[in-house]
Amino acid sequence: MRKTSKTSSDPTSLILNHLFNTREVRTLLSGITDSALNAWAGKHPLKKRIAGFLNRKLERPADTDSLHLSSLFDDPQVMQQLNILLPTFLQHGLETIDLYLQKIDELPPESQKQLVEALGKGIFSRGSLLTDTLRKTLVSVESQNPGLISNELVDIFENWYSTTDFGELKEALNLVQQGIPQVSDRLLEIIWEYPAKLVILLGFLPDLINPLVDVIVKSISRFNQAPPDLIADIVRSQVTRIEPARLANLVNELSELINKIQTGSALIGEPGSPSLEKLATDSLGKAFRNIDHKRFNKLKLTLIEARGSVSDLKTKMWAEDPALLYQAITQRSLLRQIKLERLNQKLAAIDELSQDDFDEMLRSLSSGIELQELSETVDLIIRLLERGQDSKAASGLLTKLISQIDPYQLKEGLAIFGDLAGDSLKELQRAVIPDLVISVCNALAPQQDEHEERAAEARQALSNLFRDMEVSS
Repeated sequence: MRKTSKTSSDPTSLILNHLFNTREVRTLLSGITDSALNAWAGKHPLKKRIAGFLNRKLERPADTDSLHLSSLFDDPQVMQQLNILLPTFLQHGLETIDLYLQKIDELPPESQKQLVEALGKGIFSRGSLLTDTLRKTLVSVESQNPGLISNELVDIFENWYSTTDFGELKEALNLVQQGIPQVSDRLLEIIWEYPAKLVILLGFLPDLINPLVDVIVKSISRFNQAPPDLIADIVRSQVTRIEPARLANLVNELSELINKIQTGSALIGEPGSPSLEKLATDSLGKAFRNIDHKRFNKLKLTLIEARGSVSDLKTKMWAEDPALLYQAITQRSLLRQIKLERLNQKLAAIDELSQDDFDEMLRSLSSGIELQELSETVDLIIRLLERGQDSKAASGLLTKLISQIDPYQLKEGLAIFGDLAGDSLKELQRAVIPDLVISVCNALAPQQDEHEERAAEARQALSNLFRDMEVSS
């Protein structure tokens, strides 16, 4: 049974009296007051006697073993009084700490180092503060008062956000960012020493993402509850507040910046090799050479398979619900229609140009096309086709491809196409084929050039064809 001395009925006095009678508080105060009392007493005999008496009174080794903070907190009345007084104590304590921390930069470097080390070994090493004490408190409070903690967190965030100087915070981060790589390496080593805790930490992600998604969904849902015309009006009112001139200035300045970067890159680089382009190419080249292409190719295959799985799922859904297929086809048709309409608008705009403007457009088009590059591209395609003609692999590939085609089905398909087209196809043929035949005949006419030998063979082949037709008839 704890002995209580006669004290004032004031709650604060009662609590302080109980606290001063605990071993932990006495030990703390004895270290502080010993030096203070000795400094106050100095060499004065009477003051020295008073200081000694107070120090002995404070220590009281015979009594300190009889009362601990833990046993004090077992008293419901004490806890109730602390519950009333603690907010005030914390407020004044935090204000005191705030004032103290504001003066830390005036301390000598060694004192600052000692403070950081003490904090690291003291407050921040108390893992139980989060895992046990705080968890139990939060669970107990939230179970008895649902929503209270959420509301308090909002108030805490608002107070923190409104009073925090983010400029100074950014400056502090800039100062410590040089040591972040070393710290991150060490932190990762510590984290991986406890894989089970890492798994639990990763388990926090869904718990954080799910509420965030809920917030986004609820925000969008609020808009979806409004009538369409109101939503459109809200968007329109916001868009109209954006000044086109400012957007134009932004585009102009960004364009000018990009042009200057490109020009500067060309000026500081070698002729025909802009500096930034070379830097980007070199960096990408180094990265590409360091890539494990076996793993990278597996990744691409995995992505292709995932895309195939999505395609298979869509096909299955279309089979189960043909309406989805109709919607998908309609959507694609609409997209193609939109692209076609835009193309027609561009072609119509070109068609409305005067002849001089049309000629100027063609000259601009021709000046923008590197004819040498285009001709080299055509030459390369022809050379590749020639290599394919001499390649047994290409021949085998074409043979395999052609062997898979059913000639009768192809014949039937062309016949069906002709029947469906009917007279319209005949009209198209009569409009196009004569010009093609005339063009071919003109191309095969005798001329003294390097192609005459092959042209003569073509004329002879046509002559033989017509002769055989006359004989057979």
